[in-house]
Amino acid sequence: MSDPKLVRSASLTGYVEVARSVRLDPDRMLARFGLARRSLRNPDFKIPEEAVRGLLEASADAAGIDDFGLRMAERRTLSNLGALALLVREQPTVRKALEIFIQNIRVNTDSISLQILQSDGDLIITMIRSVETPAPSRQAVELAIGVLCRSIRSFLGEEWRPRVCFRHSAPSKPDTHLRMFGPRVYFNCDFNAVICDSSDLDAPIHGADPVLAHHAQQYVDSIARADETFSETVRELVATTLSSGNGRMGRIA
Repeated sequence: MSDPKLVRSASLTGYVEVARSVRLDPDRMLARFGLARRSLRNPDFKIPEEAVRGLLEASADAAGIDDFGLRMAERRTLSNLGALALLVREQPTVRKALEIFIQNIRVNTDSISLQILQSDGDLIITMIRSVETPAPSRQAVELAIGVLCRSIRSFLGEEWRPRVCFRHSAPSKPDTHLRMFGPRVYFNCDFNAVICDSSDLDAPIHGADPVLAHHAQQYVDSIARADETFSETVRELVATTLSSGNGRMGRIA
């Protein structure tokens, strides 16, 4: 059995506020998927991707809306990326910041990856989910794409409007999508992606400090190593306790 995919609890930033705005009880919804409200107080706490994905889809269904994840994305800033934001902010250009973000995204989530493709002056950022499941994922996908766009826009300005592609169908009411992305948003596509002029990403990031970038990279690397060590420790404990007949989840925890 493969290890469960985990994401930072910061992935639920804005959930409580959006849930309340559409008259849902956030505590009841969180509990339904085994997510304690207190876990959201620490943005670096790792929680199951499956629970987050299920929570967002169930919340959208309960509220009768199809843009729940995107409403959460509207509330995000670059700082929600945690330590990764520190590293990204100190890169010399937006292109380098994006490349560094993609290379280090594992410290925030191991459920998605991003790839950059060049095509006739266009730069295509495709999002690939590492979790293959027939379960709906519309809300999680739109949240991730929305956060990506807002992160890039924090460097290029609010006037930056890329083309955005989604594999799923169009929403019944596109107001939030138009507000977030502008008119060039497309549905029923072959992939989930953000597309812009390649030259857009050549813009410099003013005030970037290479020394701070070096220290930030060391910090991010230490987080990645700590995550790997934790997983290895849990696996060793499971193997040891099972062989002794004491392999209970409470004991391992």
